[in-house]
Amino acid sequence: MIDTSRLSFLGSAGLTRLSEAEVVVIGAGGGGSHIVQQLSHLAVGTITVIDPDVLEPSNVNRVVGTTYADVGQFKAALLAQRFDRLGARLIPLIESCTSIDGIAALQHADLSFGAVDSFATRNDIEAICRSSLTPYIDIGLNIELDDDGEVVSAGGQIAASLPTGQCLRCMGIVTDERLAQDRLGYAIAAAPDQQVVSMNGVLASEAVNIALDLLTGYSRRRDASTYISYDALLHSLRPHPLFDASRTCDHFLIENAGWHVILPPRRV
Repeated sequence: MIDTSRLSFLGSAGLTRLSEAEVVVIGAGGGGSHIVQQLSHLAVGTITVIDPDVLEPSNVNRVVGTTYADVGQFKAALLAQRFDRLGARLIPLIESCTSIDGIAALQHADLSFGAVDSFATRNDIEAICRSSLTPYIDIGLNIELDDDGEVVSAGGQIAASLPTGQCLRCMGIVTDERLAQDRLGYAIAAAPDQQVVSMNGVLASEAVNIALDLLTGYSRRRDASTYISYDALLHSLRPHPLFDASRTCDHFLIENAGWHVILPPRRV
């Protein structure tokens, strides 16, 4: 088990909360691998890692805990194997987050992370989390190049979608246009997304800090809902100018959460 003497600032109740927490991480790539690693070092009780994909050679430069000898193996299983000796219970799910097991994991979690490329997947994750009143923390990185291959912009976001706060649509992260682009396969037709382990690490670290606050309350903030903008060219993390913590969500009404249709018992 992990020696938590350097985490005593969280208090005994906070440490107990961490040890009992059930957290889900969707995406075992560049950002998700950082999140799984840090949660494991924080002695979080149960970490479910959801990702149906195998490790490819182009992934190794940013998926922490992997080597080229691991190519061809499932990412979620690799992360579970690498970090299970730190004391957490790691559960790999080699399937989609919208599978029966994936949905069940999200519905029973205390908190969930998303480190995915698709806006459609983000939308699905958030809808499941909102229906079960599960806090959802999303991270995303984007590096844009011009026609000459020069970097135009680099950065991303960390967004905490809480049951009583703004959702990813309110924040302008998920839009109808981006969902349409996903459906039309624009991302597949374009050049490979640029990714780097250090920038993914910045986003993942702050996302885990937000989760640590949500689970233990160490900052004593009443509302940890947030939307942080990361500019890798300016090396800055700052609140997104469009985010309003006092605004409520019009897309996921809290009274609509949960199950509204009671099904009869399943026939055996």
